Amino acid sequence: MLMELLRILPRNLLSWFIGRLAHLEHPSCLVPPVIRWFIRRYNINCSEVAADVSSFQSLGAFFVRELKPGARPVGTGVVSPSDGRITEAGLITDGKLIQAKGRHYTVEALLHDPVEAARFSAGGSFATIYLAPPDYHCVHAPVSGRIDKLTYIPGSLWPVNDWSVSRIENLFPRNERIAVYLDSEIGRVAVVMVGATNVGAISVEFDDITANQNPPIFIDRRSVITRSYAERSIEAGEKLGEFRLGSTVILLFEPGAVELKVFDEQVRAGQTVADPLAKH
Repeated sequence: MLMELLRILPRNLLSWFIGRLAHLEHPSCLVPPVIRWFIRRYNINCSEVAADVSSFQSLGAFFVRELKPGARPVGTGVVSPSDGRITEAGLITDGKLIQAKGRHYTVEALLHDPVEAARFSAGGSFATIYLAPPDYHCVHAPVSGRIDKLTYIPGSLWPVNDWSVSRIENLFPRNERIAVYLDSEIGRVAVVMVGATNVGAISVEFDDITANQNPPIFIDRRSVITRSYAERSIEAGEKLGEFRLGSTVILLFEPGAVELKVFDEQVRAGQTVADPLAKH
């Protein structure tokens, strides 16, 4: 029943609308009580937030709140790009990643790029991080290196919660997403920011491209966009982009590049999640 309802709902249009509503600057007397309710509901630690709650002009602005210096110390090796829960992690086998128990999808379908997919498909590693509503919603670089290119891949906006991940075939490759490719000492690293129902937008710091910005009536008429960059260096822990509400980040590493250290647990941005194994 729920699956059929999800099929007929205008998910992209609804998500676009909710994103606009969340970032609408309501009268100042209304926004702080809503944010304070949200803080109580999800037990959010406000001592790490740089600004006072009363200064936020919308609930959406609070989702991408700036944190105080040192609130997310950057560890060694490969670090988590975001707060969230690592739901799946491991080796890529026969070009496939685990979505959930009994469900897989291919690297090529996720990246929409056979050349890039070939870098990771034969024994690479992956980690999937789910951002829940109370999580800090900014995404940071997992390694130091150079931003080589970005690919925006239009798509639907299915939910990415546990129920959906375990039931919807090829969920992540169906959803709208932005893949950012970094060249680093451990080789190529892909950071894939996946959209979801009610994710108003996905944006990056180094480009003006933003996913789910216009009313998405005709998904199939939007085009895949790829942009390359020169001399765009970035440090591990530096802000890479942000979600306007929660979603999922998928990390991809080349074969023999890392040893994953964290599985099926809550992580914070900057926390070490893998050790480098080789320099490319």
